[in-house]
Amino acid sequence: MPRPRILPYLITGMLTKKHILSGKEILHEFKYEIGEFWTVSHTQLYPELNRMATEGLIHPVEHPDETSNKTIYYELTSEGRSLFDSWIQEVVTEENEQYSILKIYFLKETDQKIIRHILQTTYDIHEQKLQRLFTRQTLLNNELKPKTDHYGHFLILSRAIDRETHHLAWLKHYLEQ
Repeated sequence: MPRPRILPYLITGMLTKKHILSGKEILHEFKYEIGEFWTVSHTQLYPELNRMATEGLIHPVEHPDETSNKTIYYELTSEGRSLFDSWIQEVVTEENEQYSILKIYFLKETDQKIIRHILQTTYDIHEQKLQRLFTRQTLLNNELKPKTDHYGHFLILSRAIDRETHHLAWLKHYLEQ
């Protein structure tokens, strides 16, 4: 099954925040702002911008301060804004939870209700995942003898438990604020 197109949501989110951006500026946003948790290449971005323009989600505009018309700037259309808004409001599930951090990135302090919903739902999903990992750890401790033959498996499982534990602590911290 092909992965869903996530770039349109990220680009519409950036344009929601900045209003007008060139492809180069969007790449800069990815590198310096979103790069800690999502990356995009030049060869991914420009075809996506063309596709989004064809779909009517964005349209090229002249930048008010730009004297050269070599650089193409983009602005959201109402369809693009609707796409972004519906993505932000989309119910978080186990299948799309990986995009929660991206949604949070684009939200403002005034979006507390949405932020709280995303954090709580993400917390619930990761709490269930942690319980499954603990169950798996118990089963492995009981099933695999000697453990030295499966040491790598135990290390990876331990890392997954640590990752989920720390992620839950982060979510809980911001849910309590």
